[in-house]
Amino acid sequence: TSATMADGGYQSMRGSENTAQSTAFNSMVRCFAAVRSLEWSGLQRMSMRNIITSVLVAAAVFCVVVMAVYGSRSGNPWQQLPASAECADPQDVLTPSTALCQATNPWALAYLRGQGWANCAKGLPGVEILRNHADDNNNFWYPYKQREQIRQVYRSCTPICATQDDTYHSESQMCIVRNPVARMWLAGLGQTCSTSSRGATYISKASTEGNGITANSKAPAYIYAPANAASVGRFYRTCSASCAIGDALSSDKVHCLVHDKDALDFFGDGNDKCLNKGPGVNSISNTQDGGYYYPQKMGPVIQAWYLTCKRGRGLSV
Repeated sequence: TSATMADGGYQSMRGSENTAQSTAFNSMVRCFAAVRSLEWSGLQRMSMRNIITSVLVAAAVFCVVVMAVYGSRSGNPWQQLPASAECADPQDVLTPSTALCQATNPWALAYLRGQGWANCAKGLPGVEILRNHADDNNNFWYPYKQREQIRQVYRSCTPICATQDDTYHSESQMCIVRNPVARMWLAGLGQTCSTSSRGATYISKASTEGNGITANSKAPAYIYAPANAASVGRFYRTCSASCAIGDALSSDKVHCLVHDKDALDFFGDGNDKCLNKGPGVNSISNTQDGGYYYPQKMGPVIQAWYLTCKRGRGLSV
């Protein structure tokens, strides 16, 4: 079957099967027509009954032989495959008439179709097998006997998220937003991003039902499908850091002055409501007049730290 696919393609193979089967059927019809003709002739010549009987038997045998020959050439479309016949993945579909499996792995298909949001190891034999069995609809097939080579391809494939900082969560098959500015903007906690970017519409808030995405998160978590990574990446490029909510931009236009009451209480009284370590609190410095400031680019990180203060006071944020 693989040789036929390589020489003529999947559609040519199916066309040859149909032609052979049609020829076999026509031969059968002609054989039985001949038998009926001989039978009628025998009835007209009762004196030659024995001869006619012999001819009928010979004609019937000839028809059976013709059907067997053509059947072996065309192949049985409902052929019985061995019990060991299976595809590389349970989701792949095995077609008994061709002994081919249709590849359904989303990452492998994205890579083979050049869609840009998945990557697979180069140089694997299975990649070439799939490419050699592509049909006109951009579907990819492989002989079930070569499933191990295809499994190697599947294991090597990984989705590509919008940036290297974003991480892929295998359980949900989604990418997690790690861009701090975008996370705060999506949560309605300040920062600046374009409201017209289509990429933002592909992002949704992660469920809090113990899927591991929101565990130990100090800010709301957001996810998106890898297939939308390119659009999400363009959305990220519209974002820029600003001061945390309530804080003011200093006169140098590159620092922000801390006005958040919980944060000022933390520095003044040493209360235990705010997280006392981490990049947020470590980014804040003293001013000469006793105030506090931080680089504007750290705005989303400071905002995330402020959330720990609010939660420390029992607020749901």
